[in-house]
Amino acid sequence: MLIMDAIYEILRIIGAIGLWKNRMWGLALLVINCVITLAVMMFMLPMWVMDGIFAGVALVLILMQYFNRAVAARRLIKIR
Repeated sequence: MLIMDAIYEILRIIGAIGLWKNRMWGLALLVINCVITLAVMMFMLPMWVMDGIFAGVALVLILMQYFNRAVAARRLIKIR
């Protein structure tokens, strides 16, 4: 369990660095990581409840930012 949690945390840090540098692989890695965390959370309920809640909130925020940026880029292209 501890090894699996360490792997998730390392992947989250790598994904966050990729997203911070505005890379698409960072976004994909974080979305995949959040979805896997939410799916696995059902089987690890006592320990992973807060981790699942944070992963769900992070997934919503990441996708809101991504789609907001895409809409803003389309509007900028229409203006020019």
